Amino acid sequence: MFSIGDLWWVPSSIGRHYGLRNEDTYQREYMMSPQFQMKPIDGLVETLTAIRDDIKLVLMTNSPKPDSEAILEKLGLSMCFQQKIFEAGKPVKTAERFKRIARTYTVRFDEIISVGDNLLNDIIPARELGCKTIYIDPHKIGNEGSADIVVEKLKDSLEFLRKLASPSR
Repeated sequence: MFSIGDLWWVPSSIGRHYGLRNEDTYQREYMMSPQFQMKPIDGLVETLTAIRDDIKLVLMTNSPKPDSEAILEKLGLSMCFQQKIFEAGKPVKTAERFKRIARTYTVRFDEIISVGDNLLNDIIPARELGCKTIYIDPHKIGNEGSADIVVEKLKDSLEFLRKLASPSR
């Protein structure tokens, strides 16, 4: 059984079909290299920096730590999060991870907002627990009912996130 939760897994599934090992198909070295340039999202670093004193920011990704840290560094986001969870095992362990986050920061589920671009990994498990959700849906897979807020690009949610920290912002 091989879950294709997002586009990262399509090359792996094709490679596995043709007899390659997972290690042979899961290659992100190029993205981590200096040759790969990433364009930061305008306003993202500033928004996360502005709200991180009022709101605990937790990064939860299925990617390995070295890959993720390299990408966060390229985007200027490495210092924005109070906690980073790598190789999170989403969607199987998503609910367990959110329960641990709620205990760690002593918050109710309705005080947690899950922001993600994958309905199965990021949005559905969070909603089942009663968390608020922002679904980044560039391919218009979902609908207005898929999450509390549905946006096409992460940038479209920044104003909402700024208002969360302080209604006067």
